[in-house]
Amino acid sequence: MPKKPLPSFINIPEQKKDFSLEPESSSGKPRVNLEALEALAKAQAEMQEQRQAEPVEEKREEKQEEKQEKPKKEAKDLPYVDEADLRTFYNARARILTEMASPEQERMAEKKAGKLDIRTMHKFGELRQQVPIGDSGITVTFRSIRGSEGLEILRLLEEQTDRSYAYHDALANIYLVTAALWDINGETLPSHLKDNRFDREAFRKKVQAVSSLPDPLIGAISVHYGWFEARARKLFMFRNEEDETEAEKQIKNG
Repeated sequence: MPKKPLPSFINIPEQKKDFSLEPESSSGKPRVNLEALEALAKAQAEMQEQRQAEPVEEKREEKQEEKQEKPKKEAKDLPYVDEADLRTFYNARARILTEMASPEQERMAEKKAGKLDIRTMHKFGELRQQVPIGDSGITVTFRSIRGSEGLEILRLLEEQTDRSYAYHDALANIYLVTAALWDINGETLPSHLKDNRFDREAFRKKVQAVSSLPDPLIGAISVHYGWFEARARKLFMFRNEEDETEAEKQIKNG
């Protein structure tokens, strides 16, 4: 089949290279083209190097893919916990706390604790209130957390890397309860403030003391602290005069 001519706009210059090793007809001796041999040898060497390099590059790519696909190692101090089991555990815990934190329980707790006295802030530089924890016979005194303490607690939480959301929630709860507790049954807890500044080492020791309490008690204290915080915030809201306590009326009237 005859070859079709190339289009007229394609202009390929004709190159004549002789790579023949056939003997010349005139002398009968073989004619060797040295340039052709060198080019051929060079091409073969480059092909050989390329073949040897290809498996290495493939292995490198495979190793890189393995590194990308390899999951992070779990912390050694954290045993593997099935996610479904963990979710079931925390859902059950949340149901218990929800039942404990019902509006009826909150009204009873506020009635037992009494109105929060704003004069404690003028006396101690922070709001304080003694609160009974249900009918257990245990009473605690809460204090309002300062803004600087809240920031330090957030910094401590941010340092906890490679932890689950559930762990962070539980730890945040422990930290807040620890910072808010002033005493338990009249026994004053060690302060985590030194010269009115947050001290990490003192806070760590206080966290250990609080976290050694029974878990149901910690949960109950946490719920009551939430109610205490709500009462504290209400002090700085506008209310009807009939809802004001006698102490608040005295402060308002000078």
